[in-house]
Amino acid sequence: MKALELSQGIFAIVDDDVHDWLHHWNWSVTRVSRKRRYARRLMMHPTQHSQVFVYLHKIVAGVNNDFKVQFRDGNPLNIQRENLKISNGLQEDIVWDGSRSESLFQGVSWDKYYGLWKAHIKGLVAGYFVTEFEAALAYNSKAVELFGPGAPVNNMEGVCRRR
Repeated sequence: MKALELSQGIFAIVDDDVHDWLHHWNWSVTRVSRKRRYARRLMMHPTQHSQVFVYLHKIVAGVNNDFKVQFRDGNPLNIQRENLKISNGLQEDIVWDGSRSESLFQGVSWDKYYGLWKAHIKGLVAGYFVTEFEAALAYNSKAVELFGPGAPVNNMEGVCRRR
């Protein structure tokens, strides 16, 4: 585990393997209550050309806003993968099996230059995304658009297991 510097002299705890690419950006702290603070950064949305906040725990977990991320120890600045508890809308716990350096999805790769996940098929870029999951969905959509309903797509249920 390594400490990731945020604003206001505050640090978040992250896994060693994600620290190296996370420390390149300026992370700030936002306070949502007297005791709860979250790490986030402002970035340009790749398709809407507007600025949006992205939260560190969502990026490390590899999920979009459709998923809820809780902290097993109650500390939202302990962003080690083992401390993250991911649930979908059905209140089922999900353990994300992917790593940040390689994608588990066909047609999805990490773009070091943009610091985003890229969906691509047959030399076409389907888009850049904050989460690996969103990139895989975009790949699936583009594959069906190009090759029809029988196109081989990523099995989205296959990358996570329910506890």
